[in-house]
Amino acid sequence: GWALTVGEEGSAFAAEAYEHYAFHQPLLLELMRAAAGGALGQAPISEREAEGSQKYLQGLLWILEMYHHGYCGDFYFTLEKSLHCFASASCIAKLMVSMQENDSEPIVPPRSELPPMRPLSCAICILPSQHAERFLCPSAPALKPMFAVDHPLLGSVNAMEQSSQLSELKAKVAQFQAEMMRL
Repeated sequence: GWALTVGEEGSAFAAEAYEHYAFHQPLLLELMRAAAGGALGQAPISEREAEGSQKYLQGLLWILEMYHHGYCGDFYFTLEKSLHCFASASCIAKLMVSMQENDSEPIVPPRSELPPMRPLSCAICILPSQHAERFLCPSAPALKPMFAVDHPLLGSVNAMEQSSQLSELKAKVAQFQAEMMRL
């Protein structure tokens, strides 16, 4: 996989067999049913609830495998923010019931052969645009246009991050939070 292509042949890759993690679905169902207060209602799980709950459970397995093995099985896995609300005991219990009824395949974590992003790509994704521009452009001047507010892909993000109005609002929110903490 990707580890060999980037020259990684350390002991974690050579000495240890890769363990695939999975949930014991009947136990997970009972745990989630109890956490949800026992009643799941009569409505079947919606497609969106199922997607969100399944992706959340995939993420838990992804984290467990990553911590156990010491390396990431899929560098591009994300749980979209719009799906966070389905990471609930009642939704997960309904998913487990639906999977039992439909004799579905077990949930598995995402795994990919794609290599990790290069450090430069990570910096662009993670750092606020002003900081990324300040730290990256001196050594990579060709990146400068990417941080413009009219860039076709990143322009709207750059405009928000560079907005003085947004900065003022953030400062006010921080001030209000500090006042609330003093109460």
